[in-house]
Amino acid sequence: MSGPDNEPIDDMDEPLVRTSEDLIRVAARIDEGVADLRHSADNAEEVLADRGYPGHDHAQWGAEHAAAATAAEQYATALRERAAQADTPVAEAEYRQAEQVATAANVDGILIDSRPVGERAMADGSWDNYWNQREKDAWEAGEHPSQVKATDVEATGMFTHVAEPGQIEFWRLTPQAQATAEPDVDEA
Repeated sequence: MSGPDNEPIDDMDEPLVRTSEDLIRVAARIDEGVADLRHSADNAEEVLADRGYPGHDHAQWGAEHAAAATAAEQYATALRERAAQADTPVAEAEYRQAEQVATAANVDGILIDSRPVGERAMADGSWDNYWNQREKDAWEAGEHPSQVKATDVEATGMFTHVAEPGQIEFWRLTPQAQATAEPDVDEA
């Protein structure tokens, strides 16, 4: 189980120490995602048609991808600024947060929020259909991977949580000024 108390180790079974170089590598991954997001934003109608959604609102979809690209660029810039500081160790939580932004940048600017499944399973007692005891214990301790992911995603300040009726909840990469100003989206 990965979690806040389970720090990664290197090949020599020593605690892994993240450095500025790690942040630079993550920033480069973000840049790759930004290029794809910009392409999708600039060619929304074509991209949606290729994906089998020719009737989808391509203007809105393109605008969401452009905003996600802007957010990812902001974060990559901040990572590079952080990396330019003296080569001090990077906290594992900071690194995990950067990885979440990089992942979102490379998957259309969104990340799925899997907490609702766990919340329902714990509420209705069906957790044993999905999890073993170790996963249940991790959930109860607030260290389940979906909970850790949520903490990391929200700590970046770069996402807006979207909870639309009938859809899986997710986070959308959003430029920083908008991400901090917008509450959860619950459209009826």
